Amino acid sequence: MSQDLISSATLNTNTFWEAFSTPVQKWIQLTDQNKPRGDVLLQLQMSLATATPRSVAQAFQLQNYFGVPIDVILHDPIRCRNGLPRFVAEAIDTIRRNGISEEGIFRLSGNRGAIYRLRTYLNLNWEISLDEEDVHTVTGALKLFFREMPDPLITASLYPTVLQIIGDNIRDENQQVALLKQLIFENSPPSHWTLMTALFGLLVEISSQSGVNKMGPKNLAVVFGPNILRPANDTQSILDMNHVQAATELFITRYTDFFG
Repeated sequence: MSQDLISSATLNTNTFWEAFSTPVQKWIQLTDQNKPRGDVLLQLQMSLATATPRSVAQAFQLQNYFGVPIDVILHDPIRCRNGLPRFVAEAIDTIRRNGISEEGIFRLSGNRGAIYRLRTYLNLNWEISLDEEDVHTVTGALKLFFREMPDPLITASLYPTVLQIIGDNIRDENQQVALLKQLIFENSPPSHWTLMTALFGLLVEISSQSGVNKMGPKNLAVVFGPNILRPANDTQSILDMNHVQAATELFITRYTDFFG
């Protein structure tokens, strides 16, 4: 790939580069409109001779959306909106406008290259109009965001208890809902509860149009469950997966009882 040298400078205004204070050489693939398109566009070369692994990790957290704890993102007013990561809030709005009636929404995979291109742009804090993206690219990036959360939306520490509640056939559904709500509400960071409320609100809206989009609560649970409810070691048995899907479906079908 041919690359054009755009700039070589010490960037002091961006929090990411403040963590390093080192010269940065930036190459970027251009189009006739000077807007980045295509796959990986940005290559950064910097001297990290004085940087420690911890400082590097902290710097990436200051910049990125993906793979970063929610509370770190929300600490930056530029990257949050109404108590949500800005990308998540804008993705939900975009899906509401463009995807509610789309057949297979969240089930059909977007173009992998396009999803990772969008991921790269977001991590670089570039201005992006999600309405200009294919809606399946947006849904793919949103699923990836949740998949890459260091601690899942329903935190890993709660995973065994959630599965125990779902797997106990003695309890009826109302008891399961009450126990799950108490468990998650009392033991989750407030930011995670807010994010759950927003995400499942969207999934409820999508499932209400299942006659058109073919994505009822069960189908949405199959797609989303593994992204938001997983153990610390990220390994799940088939039985565990069934319980994960059952719990996720319950959050959709009993949304008002959980979040109302």
